[in-house]
Amino acid sequence: METEVFKQTAAEVFKKNSFTKKGNYFRKTGDGVTAVINLQRSNFSKAYYINAGFSIEEIHPGLKEPKDYECDLSNRMEITIDEKKTSLFDLDIIRLSHDRRDKSNLLSVWHDGESLYMDEYIFKDVFNSDIKTRRVPPEVFVDNLAFFFEKEGTSLLEGKRSVLKTMRRYYDDKIHHDAMEFIIPARPGHSG
Repeated sequence: METEVFKQTAAEVFKKNSFTKKGNYFRKTGDGVTAVINLQRSNFSKAYYINAGFSIEEIHPGLKEPKDYECDLSNRMEITIDEKKTSLFDLDIIRLSHDRRDKSNLLSVWHDGESLYMDEYIFKDVFNSDIKTRRVPPEVFVDNLAFFFEKEGTSLLEGKRSVLKTMRRYYDDKIHHDAMEFIIPARPGHSG
């Protein structure tokens, strides 16, 4: 996933949850508490840390825009990938691309050294999602992905190997089926 797409997707998700944005910080204040989320780029890779904190206004009355490290409670968010906890969100694991020629969008996920491409068939057949990838502007595709990752796609974000294996099997079956159709075309009146 490209850095700008990641930041745009995060901003849209936080905005839908009433956070305001300033720089790489997102804040939401209510009932005397400010929730703070910070997107921190790694110095060593194309990855991000997501830092979160809560600042209590009664303790810090003059602190209007607290940073995560100034909060009363703070922590770095973690996810599970391949059954291991990590706080590093590696953008090279998930990539988005847009083809202007045929107005199609593509989500690819890296698994075991290969890229698994997610098109409308994968979204529908593996995740039971109606997300559209073809003939939609990239902004709409990113919005749709935000909804996908909030619902059907959570297992993918959690790095569940079973989902990745299901995707791999789907590809293997589709490649085998397509190869057989090429070698032995379906006869008229018969389905392949």
